[in-house]
Amino acid sequence: MSRATAPAIRLQPLPVILSATPRNKGIAMAQTTEMMVHQAQVSLSPASRWLTRVMTAGYLLLGLVMFVFPAWSAQHFPWHVSSFVAITLGSYLLGNAWIAAVAQHTWTFAAVYSSLLYLWLFGVLETAVVLIHHDKLITGAVLTIPYLIVLGLTVIAAVLGLAEWARRRPPLHSGGIAMPGLVRGLQISFVIVVGFIAAVVLYGPASAHDARYFPVPLTSFTLGALGVFYLSLSLSVLAMLTQPGMATLVTYLRGTIVLLVVIVIATLLYVGTFHFGAHPRRIVYLGTYLVVLVGTLAIMVWHRDRSSRLRLEAAR
Repeated sequence: MSRATAPAIRLQPLPVILSATPRNKGIAMAQTTEMMVHQAQVSLSPASRWLTRVMTAGYLLLGLVMFVFPAWSAQHFPWHVSSFVAITLGSYLLGNAWIAAVAQHTWTFAAVYSSLLYLWLFGVLETAVVLIHHDKLITGAVLTIPYLIVLGLTVIAAVLGLAEWARRRPPLHSGGIAMPGLVRGLQISFVIVVGFIAAVVLYGPASAHDARYFPVPLTSFTLGALGVFYLSLSLSVLAMLTQPGMATLVTYLRGTIVLLVVIVIATLLYVGTFHFGAHPRRIVYLGTYLVVLVGTLAIMVWHRDRSSRLRLEAAR
């Protein structure tokens, strides 16, 4: 067994069980039963999984409307926003839909807990923003009820998921290829930088109000929504810094890479509103996403190449 991979327990295939001697057959069946029980213990309940699937559909449908029809969405949004803000928030929801889809498909808690934590934090914190700015909420807007439903589903999923985690205590170490020091350093840098951005947006919003880095002025309601998005990303990556292997991070990146791509596409569709010549600082917004996207792709390509080489070595 390679030192670069975590130990794995293999299930006896059905033909081996059927062809074994009575004594060995009993041992093999006992091992199979034990593994089935173990599998139930390493995941949250089917109810949580189905709720995550419902979240996926909700985020997808609302995100598509906001992404495809940003001008209409801005006019019917829960609070006053521009078309670019509408498509940006829509890209968040589309990314969340993919992250939730990856999580419910994988569903081993050690591999998906960081992805689930991001979704749970997003729902809870965005709901807190709505409550803080409830006086600015346009209750009669077409998208208000769908937006609140999606957030409500995520809050319910968070409460249920945390309760089940406290009761079932599934293991958190997912194994996989050993975490390189460079990748660990990139994770730490991400937590610090994105956490700093969240703090600036939430507690030092003057530069955002006057459109210094964003192409349009932002209200305090929008700043709150953007700030807790960054905070959710930072805290969810922080939660997996102690992982000795790559499995949790790779699952997380499989989800968030789509989030990054959709945000970049949304930004490029409105790139003319940035006026980089007159406002060169605004390149920081697009540049930050591009740097993170390139880093994400680099880690995923390295992991795939490393995994292939280890499989070839093991097969020799």
